[in-house]
Amino acid sequence: MKRIYRIAYMAAAGGAAWAAALQLSLPTPARVAVLLAPLLLLVAFGMYMLLLLAYGALTFRSCPEEAQKLHSDICRARKDLVKQGYAFDKELQAGLSSDG
Repeated sequence: MKRIYRIAYMAAAGGAAWAAALQLSLPTPARVAVLLAPLLLLVAFGMYMLLLLAYGALTFRSCPEEAQKLHSDICRARKDLVKQGYAFDKELQAGLSSDG
């Protein structure tokens, strides 16, 4: 909960600084930059999140031994369900018989 307070305080401080900058008598190019600052920050944040997502996808670890364990657990659970009388769809039943 402390992180949300810190983010709220930072947003309030940034909003206050932006509002104060709007009150200044600035030349037109600087005033346009101040007016567009929230939009530019939002775009920069979006690009940062996109890069973070791409980095996470590129460095995602593959765990073949864990995938094999999961596959064996699923096969065991499916066989137990069949023993208890659960009827799978024909496509799933064909997959169960070919799994081993």
